Amino acid sequence: MKPTVKPATKPTVKPATKPTVKPATKPATRRRPALLPAERVDAVAEIFKSLSDPTRLRILATLAEGDGACVHEICARVRLSQSAVSHQLGTLRAARLVRHRRAGREVIYSLDDEHVLSLITRAAEHAGHRQPPLRGPAEAVSSAGATGSRHG
Repeated sequence: MKPTVKPATKPTVKPATKPTVKPATKPATRRRPALLPAERVDAVAEIFKSLSDPTRLRILATLAEGDGACVHEICARVRLSQSAVSHQLGTLRAARLVRHRRAGREVIYSLDDEHVLSLITRAAEHAGHRQPPLRGPAEAVSSAGATGSRHG
């Protein structure tokens, strides 16, 4: 018997491969919880609508200064009639921005809670953000010119 000889095999060379580069992917972003859930949109809009009136804002600012005030005290501070203040207080009560309590024959009004104060404070801060400084009377006069006319 003849010895079996294996035929010589060529060494196998793997073809050169390019290193694989994974495509750049954006890092996974976490979704924030909904800031304004759909079921609260109308209620939030009503709050902002109530805060949109300058008279109501002055009343809220007056109430924020102390522990509460009766209608007569609010009238004196905001310089409005009792009828006008009472009407605005009714709107603020309906929006749950103020609450009332009886003290004998008087009704004392106060902010409903700390959230109302926070809303007013944050809105005031935002109103001053990136706004030009208020001009004083002297600047207004000098910018009008020597004749006092803006059109001159």
